[in-house]
Amino acid sequence: MNDIIRHNIRPQRYQLSVICPTQAVKAARREIRAAAQGHGLKVSSWNETLLVGECQPSGAPANWMLATEFRSRGDASMHFLEAIMQRLGNLPLARVRLDILPGQVRPEWSAGVRPLAQS
Repeated sequence: MNDIIRHNIRPQRYQLSVICPTQAVKAARREIRAAAQGHGLKVSSWNETLLVGECQPSGAPANWMLATEFRSRGDASMHFLEAIMQRLGNLPLARVRLDILPGQVRPEWSAGVRPLAQS
C-alpha cells in the first residue's frame, strides 16, 4: 500500500481521519491545519463529528472524529501523514487513517489525445 501511494505522481483525493477524545480536539485541529498549510495542501472539506454512544464516566462525550479531504500527489500525502504523526504523537489518539478516495471513473480524453491502454 505504501508503495502505491508513494509512486503515484498524479494528484488524487485523500481523506485523513483522526479519532481523538474531547480534550484533544482543539490541539488536533490546530496541528492538522498547520501541517496542511506547511505542506502546501489545500483542504477541500473539513468535518468534525461527535461519535455517538461513547461517553466518559463523567457523562461527557468521549471521542470526536476529525476528517479532512485534500488533493495531492502520493509522495506529498505521505510526507503530510508523517508530519501529522510527529505533531500528534503526544496526543491520546484512538485512530489516524489516510484513505484514497475514488476519483473519476473514466478520464475525459480530448479528441486528439488517447491513452495507450485502457483498463
